[in-house]
Amino acid sequence: MKNKFAEQLSLALGKNKSLTQQQQIADRTHVSPGQLSRLKSGSRSTDSQIRKSLANVLNTRGAS
Repeated sequence: MKNKFAEQLSLALGKNKSLTQQQQIADRTHVSPGQLSRLKSGSRSTDSQIRKSLANVLNTRGAS
């Protein structure tokens, strides 16, 4: 069962189906692509620092 963060992350990343783009997001937030995938699926949780970093990267990408 996905938590709210995982649902929102999945929606945000779902707009960008390119693995290259997801790799760039992982690189910019200093997480591995595997960890990003687990966060997206809801199988792992993370600390607030990584959540803030993901939010900043995704909001920056959406504004450009």
